[in-house]
Amino acid sequence: MTGNNKPAQAYKLTRPAPGDRTVRVGALEGIPAVLRSFGCKPEHILASSGFNTTQFEDPDVRISYVAGSKLLARCVAATGCQHFGLLLGERSVPSHLGIAGYLLHTAPDVGSALRSLVKYLDLHDQGGVATLATTASRTLLGYAIHLSGVEAADQIYDLSIATACNIMRALCGAKWNPTEVLLMRRPPLDVTPYRRFFLAPLRFNADESAVVFPTRWLSHKLPSADPMLQHHLEMEADALHAHQDSDLIGDLHRLMRQCLTSRQCSAKDIARMFWYARTNPESTTHG
Repeated sequence: MTGNNKPAQAYKLTRPAPGDRTVRVGALEGIPAVLRSFGCKPEHILASSGFNTTQFEDPDVRISYVAGSKLLARCVAATGCQHFGLLLGERSVPSHLGIAGYLLHTAPDVGSALRSLVKYLDLHDQGGVATLATTASRTLLGYAIHLSGVEAADQIYDLSIATACNIMRALCGAKWNPTEVLLMRRPPLDVTPYRRFFLAPLRFNADESAVVFPTRWLSHKLPSADPMLQHHLEMEADALHAHQDSDLIGDLHRLMRQCLTSRQCSAKDIARMFWYARTNPESTTHG
């Protein structure tokens, strides 16, 4: 299946508009290769969604988060593959996340690395947040979309949680597996690809999307730890945070990220934090 056969140049190129929440192409750069694996012509499918292949050759290119979600929906329709996002996630590596990914390997241990990911993921992805919830016995590393108008949310969650699993395998070793995988989506007709990749019990229709693992992994030391490089990258990341827009919507998104991460998601908590941020702007400069 190749979708619409109009020439690519017949479509208007989609670029982020001012105020759009964006995402770096990063882990989406595998879209053309996955489309080809199904016998589809990526040029036609990308063009029908307002993109071209050159935008997926540089991971630092930023695209509209909502437009990217519509592209994923178009890819599912063209291929008939209900786990298209999972296939993208299988190909992901930490460096796809840009500076947030580079910082992971410089941390002294897994816990520090994941807290850094939560803090800086917005430099890669402004449409969702990384979440980290820990008890004495188990930890959940997850992802939550916070934008409206997003399509193919099931594919985004598949992609994001597969990426989270690959991050843990990069930090803890290729043989690492979660104890459970939670996905906020209906179970697909064929769960075999999920079982094959995650190698763990699956729970669909979950209240959140996350990989679950024993908390003891947070203290796992990283042989790649580099305090000097970590400090340099954090300075770069903090500078990027300082230059992000600080309008009302941007501030609210940062506060939602903090609330989701801490599980304080009531309207009262968000309103309280929002009032505090607007009266103490320096408190949210670094998200």
